[in-house]
Amino acid sequence: YIRDVYVDEEGVFWVTTYGAGVSYFNPKTGESKTYSSHEGNLSNSVVLDIFAASDGTIWVGTKGGGLGWYNEETDQFEAYTTEDGLPNDIINAIVEDDNGNIWVSTNNGLSRFSPRDQTFKNFSLSDGLQSKEFKPGAAIKLENGMMYFGGINGFNEFHPDSIREDTLVLPVAFTEFQLSNKTVEIGDQSPLKKQINQSKEIILPYDQTNFTIKYTVLNFNPQQEYSFAYMLEGFDEEWNYVGNQNSATYTNIDPGEYTFKVKTANGDGFWGSDIKQVKLTITPPFWQTSWFYLLSFLAVTGLIFGGYQYRTRQILEQNKRLEEEVSNRTQELNQRNIELKETLIDLENTREELIEKAHKAGMADIATGVLHNVGNILNSVNTSSALIDETINKSRITGLEKANNLLRENLDDIEDFFSETGQGRKLLDYYLKLEEPLKEERAKIIQLSKRLSDKIKLINEVIAAQQSFATINTNSDTFKLREIVEDALTLNSGSSVRHHIIIEKHYQSNATILCQRSKLVHMLVNIYKNAKEAMTEVPEGDKKITIKTWDENDEVYLSISDSGHGIRQEHLSKIFNQGFTTKEKGHGFGLHSSANYVKEMGGKISVQSDGEGKGATFVLKFERVSDSS
Repeated sequence: YIRDVYVDEEGVFWVTTYGAGVSYFNPKTGESKTYSSHEGNLSNSVVLDIFAASDGTIWVGTKGGGLGWYNEETDQFEAYTTEDGLPNDIINAIVEDDNGNIWVSTNNGLSRFSPRDQTFKNFSLSDGLQSKEFKPGAAIKLENGMMYFGGINGFNEFHPDSIREDTLVLPVAFTEFQLSNKTVEIGDQSPLKKQINQSKEIILPYDQTNFTIKYTVLNFNPQQEYSFAYMLEGFDEEWNYVGNQNSATYTNIDPGEYTFKVKTANGDGFWGSDIKQVKLTITPPFWQTSWFYLLSFLAVTGLIFGGYQYRTRQILEQNKRLEEEVSNRTQELNQRNIELKETLIDLENTREELIEKAHKAGMADIATGVLHNVGNILNSVNTSSALIDETINKSRITGLEKANNLLRENLDDIEDFFSETGQGRKLLDYYLKLEEPLKEERAKIIQLSKRLSDKIKLINEVIAAQQSFATINTNSDTFKLREIVEDALTLNSGSSVRHHIIIEKHYQSNATILCQRSKLVHMLVNIYKNAKEAMTEVPEGDKKITIKTWDENDEVYLSISDSGHGIRQEHLSKIFNQGFTTKEKGHGFGLHSSANYVKEMGGKISVQSDGEGKGATFVLKFERVSDSS
């Protein structure tokens, strides 16, 4: 609803509302606009008062958004709030004194704003207010300059020029000292030898650096408001202004000498010249004292002097060990490289034999497709073998042998050779820098060897899998489809629980099918595994695999659906192709083998997906057979 209507000197209407902000209307141009928190050009849409200052500035008081003023340049109402110095953000009434100051009543006292200095001066109960809370719109200034503000307990009458600021600031005193939130009592074994307010210095050990100092103003007027500021000289770079907070806490202060200071200001903001202070000394642990540093320096110097000769002897022994180790490692690598090359020849022969066997078994697709991967891995093995040859050829062993020969020539006067000749000093420096490159060289060769072993292991796994497939028993028998599904689920039960996957089962068929049980179970386990991996990024509670069986005519159907990331449309037609995969570390064997299994058993497999993020459904179809079959 409308609270007030103000018409400025140009005949423009400013309409304030309770909840809809401020409306602007110019009858001459027909222009209108609304200012509200919803529009983002007013801090709060509940406007309690509007006032036009002598300089033409439009001021509004909001309920919770502070004191607003209209900025013609930005065409919006800017706001002053408690962060700028207001005592409260509910502005009930606004008037202007003869000096251009803006006076506002709030729900927490009166405030005088100086547009020139951009500062607020606040007045509270201690200044004679009838109450901290005032009424909306209840304010007026008479021609003689007198001001009246109405509140919940009456009204206040005053002339702004009659207000005198209080310059009296009472002294501050320390009241309590705490360590780790516990009050410290006075005693011979205590850091406090007398009352904290009378203490000139407090000495603390390095392990008691969490302390609190409490303070107060020596004032007997409970209505008087005071503010405090404190600093720990030597730790704080500037004063901490904390309002009426009467304590300061510091934690984990480094050993050293500090001075804690506190000062106070009265309600009119005048800071007193009296600063209360106490010296704080935190003693260091013994290992940070000057005498400990001196002893440590002498000990280190002695160790360095004694260690030089010891290091010289160690270098000779270490050099011998390195030479033997590198020589042995080089021989081992040469032997391993020869064995690897022989293994490559054997693997290539095995690959050719597998292709021939696969062709004879009628599995041309496997022979020309899956086993092609073996060739790719063989090429990778050849590359790694070449890298080992290159590493050996670039080895630092040759330089080490030359250095050793020079060392042997000077063994009789080895100390003079190292300390007095430039060639000896260079050789010593060469040995000191040789250890790390040799370690890196050894690590690189070991890494290449491991990589070769991993690739050979992968080849063996591929070959074993294809040999198993080529020699598998193709005998079939009749089984309940539901029992086979349950067997596969049992095999995956641990993984389902571990990954918080919900399994939903809807069995509408208990039909019997003719199949190779082990192959079908293996195929279902593979489909479950793909479904689990497709839901890696799905939140817990949303991971779900749904299994359904049903009959249609003489056929039985099995569907397996997941709530994973789905399959792109362009991938659906290739999903069962040998070698096709969308996984970073996949090989494309699983679904291709599954398709071969189903086809071998006289069934069909298909996949459906509405796209990425929509999950996927695999559907298997088999012919039903009678239980007597």
